[in-house]
Amino acid sequence: MFRVQVQPSHLGENNAKLKKVGEVRISTPEMRKQDVANMRQRTKRLYSRLDEVKLQKEVRSRQEAYAKNREKAKEFHKKTLEKLRAKQSPQ
Repeated sequence: MFRVQVQPSHLGENNAKLKKVGEVRISTPEMRKQDVANMRQRTKRLYSRLDEVKLQKEVRSRQEAYAKNREKAKEFHKKTLEKLRAKQSPQ
């Protein structure tokens, strides 16, 4: 990072708070890409912390669990019917 010192002494006494030495940040395209990536990452992290988003995620995971359980129940029912039919057919 390049630092340029700015001393606005030529601005007069009315701008006393501007007499402090400031920093000017010169950014390169690589630095801007890094900054954009950091901002997106921060936004994503903050968004995932929201209560509404957490609630939606819980609801979605519950629905997926229910669907899996229904599929398992269907499979179990099908297997038990096959076993029952297999027992009844030799008689």
